[in-house]
Amino acid sequence: ATDYGHATKWAAKSLLARVFLFYTGYHGKSDLVGIVSKAKALEYVEDVVANSGYALVAKFSDLWPAAATHAAAKAGKPISQATYAGENNEEVIFSIKYSYLSNYDENTDGNHWLIMNGLRGMSWAASGYGNGWGACPVPAEVYSGWNKNDERRDASIMAITEEKINYTKINDCKEYTGYMTKKYTPQCDSAGNSTTVALGAVNFMIGQYQDYFVIRFADVLLMAAELGSAKALEYVNRVRQRAGLSDVASVDKDIIYAERKYEFAFEGIRYFDLLRYDSSLQYAANAISYSGKVKTGGSEVDKVIDGNNVIATRGLCQVPYNQITATGGVVSQNAGW
Repeated sequence: ATDYGHATKWAAKSLLARVFLFYTGYHGKSDLVGIVSKAKALEYVEDVVANSGYALVAKFSDLWPAAATHAAAKAGKPISQATYAGENNEEVIFSIKYSYLSNYDENTDGNHWLIMNGLRGMSWAASGYGNGWGACPVPAEVYSGWNKNDERRDASIMAITEEKINYTKINDCKEYTGYMTKKYTPQCDSAGNSTTVALGAVNFMIGQYQDYFVIRFADVLLMAAELGSAKALEYVNRVRQRAGLSDVASVDKDIIYAERKYEFAFEGIRYFDLLRYDSSLQYAANAISYSGKVKTGGSEVDKVIDGNNVIATRGLCQVPYNQITATGGVVSQNAGW
């Protein structure tokens, strides 16, 4: 209990399964570089399920501070009565630890995801949402296409109109859609004051302290199902039941991918799920392609993303040219660049 933040064997087995699924899917291989078989990867995650002691937190919204405060406000309770499960809850198998102790003298302990995601230019005290820079807007179609009975929707997305947020800074935003991410967003108290500053942070921009969840027990359940567990249907339905959804009668790859899409939205996992769906990357290209309307500076503009660029580059970034020359060409440029 005093060693939070340290890796455990359960974290290692869980992460190895994630590596196995990415490597074999992305490269079209049957095993992980000839060392780990599919059966062995499944054995690892089944061990985590059966023996680690981890479990699903009862309410999905309790996994995230902002989701928990919104749930309290929606129920007519003060946000101080939110039932947030905390950073070291029974579902978190491995996380990156952050604190409010960051300063401008080389101590960088803050989680900068949060300041990127927060409401640009203002806070919303009624639900405990702190202010930030307004990056990472959510396409409206993601919200409208999400089953309204799925409790993960309102726990994952901050919906400006639907939550009756009197947001007055639209003209300061780039690519504003009316929807923001909620899982990693700054917090404020009922008076609109930054909770991290109240704890003693230098300022709200560098002192966000919410941990980043690298892997949760829900991920282990869905990976075990994907790897072919005899309990695959049970595992998928456990995740769905927690979300307030009815059971499915059968399980296949697409059903599991749909659950992963909604379970891990905005947690930095989906892009890699898309890349590993098939080695041709056509599934990823189709999913990433987008054409819609956004507001920048208050004016409506077109937003187009060509998903086929993912196929051309294999979904990888460009290798810096100085790294290629520094190795005398031993390191080569990635495809498509």
